[in-house]
Amino acid sequence: LHLDPRCGGPQSVPRGSWACPHHRCAACGRGAAAAGGLLFRCAVCPSAFCEEHMPTEPAAAVVGPCARFGSLGFRHPKQACYVL
Repeated sequence: LHLDPRCGGPQSVPRGSWACPHHRCAACGRGAAAAGGLLFRCAVCPSAFCEEHMPTEPAAAVVGPCARFGSLGFRHPKQACYVL
């Protein structure tokens, strides 16, 4: 379940086959390579956006690496930047 209203509000993880949505733009489906080499991943939910589709109202704050994911042992990927 994720709750960030800029990313579409409350949603549940689907049953069955599932792929992590942090690896594709939620609006257009492009991966980092097809989106200019970088995706902006939400630090509080599993949504990600290319630069063209990053939420603007309210504006997303770019935070770079995500401290919460780092504390869980995740490495910060070169092709991603976290936003709040």
